[in-house]
Amino acid sequence: MNRSATFLLIAAVLAAPAAARGERPTPIGTARTTLTYMTHSGPRVLTGEVDFNGRGPRDAVQLSPDDENIHYMNSYNAFGRRLLAIGALYDNESLISHSFFKETLETRRLKDYFADIKAGSAITVEVRDIKFDRRVEFQMDTFMMHKLWDIDQMDQLPDPYIQFYNHDTASRAFRDLDAFFPNVFSDSPPNYRLGTLLESGKIEVAGGGTTSLSVRITIPYAIFKHFEERGQKAPPGLPAPYGFLEPWHFHIEYAVRGASCQYAVGRSRARHGCRACPQPGELVSSGEGCDAADDCRRRYKGTFDCPEGGKGSCKVKGERDSCAE
Repeated sequence: MNRSATFLLIAAVLAAPAAARGERPTPIGTARTTLTYMTHSGPRVLTGEVDFNGRGPRDAVQLSPDDENIHYMNSYNAFGRRLLAIGALYDNESLISHSFFKETLETRRLKDYFADIKAGSAITVEVRDIKFDRRVEFQMDTFMMHKLWDIDQMDQLPDPYIQFYNHDTASRAFRDLDAFFPNVFSDSPPNYRLGTLLESGKIEVAGGGTTSLSVRITIPYAIFKHFEERGQKAPPGLPAPYGFLEPWHFHIEYAVRGASCQYAVGRSRARHGCRACPQPGELVSSGEGCDAADDCRRRYKGTFDCPEGGKGSCKVKGERDSCAE
């Protein structure tokens, strides 16, 4: 950790929703999701609205009454690949995911994902007005798209794929890349591509630095082709409207960083051998959410585990400095 960086005094990464306002940013209420693509007869627009309490495929609901095939859910700190990468979600961040499932777990997932999609069509997913309990900043270098294929369908291919997960990222400088091996990313054969979402598509974000965020991603339909696909023809009956086998699930995910109370360290005491405690003048975060510095206590004192995974702990006292991400 950079010695000038802000120290965070919250517990280690949790793969579950935060229990209190001071821990991680929390989405409030519902958000409206719109999925759009081009059919042979014109644009098709599917819209729905749900909260962020999804935890798995069985929580997904039908996106639109006009389409029985596509189900979806929103989640925070409960569903996403970054949760499997140890240390890749910071203490003042939440992982937001927007997930789409073909049909339900009780079916064979044999329908085409996007009914009557036109060749060369782009697909746009927009989630508007995601409200949070504090100001948040969108972290573009954490943005990822994950795709999952049905194993039984893969086995029916003349040349079955080895990997049943694929991942595309927005940034070539994907944050915490090394932490994604071996639980998420693999090179045997590669199941990830860096930077493709921005190089072949577009990501737009509105509301960064506020309590209401909107996210819009546009990607080509071709991005649903498996990385190992070399032009084989899928057998009849499988969902492959343009020759390649479609996945049955995809989701997008990204981290948002919450604003919290920052304190300038006045006194710092290392306990039980910790060698990484913040020094006087450096900033520490209490983890308490805020909208402005006046929301924060004037003084802070606390004890927390030694940063950087060291032994021991730190005891600090500080004066209010700011409210920042």
